[in-house]
Amino acid sequence: MKVDITTVYLFGIPPYLFFSALGVAFACSAFILLLLRSGYSIPRYTRIFVLSGIGLLAGARLFGYFAQLYAGLAGATLAYTGMALVFYGGMVGFLASFVALCRVWDGGLDARLVDLAIVCFPLFHIWGRLACFFAGCCYGVESDALCAIEYTNVIGGRVVTALRIPTQLFEAAGNLALFLFLLRLLRSERFKGRLALFYIVSYAVMRCILEFFRADLDRGIWNGLSFSQFLSLLALACCFLFLLLRPRAGLQEQRSQSVSLPAGAVAPLPSRPSVSPNAQGGLFGSSSMILPAEPFSAGILLAGLARGAALGLGLVLALYALAFAAELLNYALGGVFHALRSVPPSWAARSFLPPSWTTLVSIFNIWRWRDVYALASFFLIAAAPVGAVYAYALHKQLLSARQGGGLEERPAPRR
Repeated sequence: MKVDITTVYLFGIPPYLFFSALGVAFACSAFILLLLRSGYSIPRYTRIFVLSGIGLLAGARLFGYFAQLYAGLAGATLAYTGMALVFYGGMVGFLASFVALCRVWDGGLDARLVDLAIVCFPLFHIWGRLACFFAGCCYGVESDALCAIEYTNVIGGRVVTALRIPTQLFEAAGNLALFLFLLRLLRSERFKGRLALFYIVSYAVMRCILEFFRADLDRGIWNGLSFSQFLSLLALACCFLFLLLRPRAGLQEQRSQSVSLPAGAVAPLPSRPSVSPNAQGGLFGSSSMILPAEPFSAGILLAGLARGAALGLGLVLALYALAFAAELLNYALGGVFHALRSVPPSWAARSFLPPSWTTLVSIFNIWRWRDVYALASFFLIAAAPVGAVYAYALHKQLLSARQGGGLEERPAPRR
């Protein structure tokens, strides 16, 4: 197998944007369908899930700074210091945001919601690793093994062709297996509230092993460990510590509940936000406008698709508004520095603002038409399919609410 990624553009879109958009679409759609299946309010928790993506980006970028520090300790220099993103940081940021938003909006946390969210995480990561494969990062060591492929990418500014182990594809396959297994465990009450721990432990073990076959040593190896291996071991230690402490607290809580219940009484099911047929909005507009009280039809699907596309284009406009505001602020600060310190002002001078203010401008020259097309395509690919799935799921949920007077509660399975 021969792969040359030096000129890979998928429909004119860079691999990172194309596959990330697919990952967002698949993960959000899966979460919406899981909400429908489990009987949770789709508008409320879809909003929380999407907003948690901000925490994912912030955490991935924060750990990117940590990766640069780690590379410095190891005497190496990251080749992608402009925008280093670390998966573990994204996972921590997403989970922290999701839990915090659930506590703020619900006044508490339903552990089953965390299970539903974490099941979708490896589904997103599958597409992320495919993006790495076609973008040329996270590549494997040179090898003549049967699984090796002829891989051409750019390393240190040079085009290099060699037989390499496709670690990106192996990790994508591992994430697919994790996703399917988590779906299986989701049906069991025994693992309720513990799927996040199971996922983190499983992924950390897999990542530790795969790191031995990675060849991008510019990340730095300190005391025999890469930064990802260090984080994997830290994640394993935290999970095992949690498992040692948490069961005792859970056992005491169960005992206190069993004592307070009368003989023969059954503990009530946890309450879930009900769906009101007349007052449910969401990311894709008012449900009463999208979802009439009639059987599902292609018109409803197309309406959801159109609203998703409109949301995507709106996000593109917001993105450019922020980038333009950052440029104006940067130019204004340049004028101030010029007046006070005789610094020559320049529209392109980006050193007056912290990197986070001009991240978008420093990553892309987003004012070129090619990049306008790429960013618009990213948001359309990510948002339009989700809009269609959202319309289908919310229509089905609202019909159930209209017929039964609210969301149906699933009885607890017998053990």
